[in-house]
Amino acid sequence: KHSIRIKFLSSFIIDISLAPTHTILAFKRALDELDQEGGVHGRAKRYEANNKLIREKMKTLG
Repeated sequence: KHSIRIKFLSSFIIDISLAPTHTILAFKRALDELDQEGGVHGRAKRYEANNKLIREKMKTLG
């Protein structure tokens, strides 16, 4: 199973030159934004804060 994943990943990397330009640019932008937020840990902290805020506001609505 693991070797299948590696083969798929390597074939994706080879074929990425065929991907539409807008897809590649969007992926790069997403990675840049993730990096600006402090990586996965930073984004998780933001999601936790958003979750807490939404729950607090929903409680006030009943």
